[in-house]
Amino acid sequence: MAQYFAEVTNGIVQRVIVVSQETINSGIFGDPLNWVETKIDSLTEKYAGIGYERHEDLKDFVAPKPYPSFILDRIKKEYVAPIEKPIDKAGVYTKWDEKTLSWKEVALPILEPIITI
Repeated sequence: MAQYFAEVTNGIVQRVIVVSQETINSGIFGDPLNWVETKIDSLTEKYAGIGYERHEDLKDFVAPKPYPSFILDRIKKEYVAPIEKPIDKAGVYTKWDEKTLSWKEVALPILEPIITI
C-alpha cells in the first residue's frame, strides 16, 4: 500500500513522495532513517511540505517560520507573531510589519465594477 513519506535533512523537509514502506526500507531513495511518514488526512498531525521543519519532540511537521521574530507555539504547532493579532475591521486587513515588530492596518482597495458592452 502506498504511503506518503518526507525526506528530512537537518530537520528540514527536502521532498515528499508517495511510496510503500517496503520501498523506503530498500534504500533506493537513500538512507531509510532520513524518511518520515506524513499523513495527508490526519486530524492530529500536519502533512509535510517542502521546507517544513520536522520537530521530533512534537512528533510533527511545522510550516516554515514566516518572519524571524515569530515564535513557535508548541500547542498550535505553528509559528505565531510575538504579539497577538488584532481583530480585523471591515474594509481593512492587518499585516505583520517585521521592521517595527507590530501589526499594521492596510486599507483594502475599493474595486469599481467592470461594465462591458
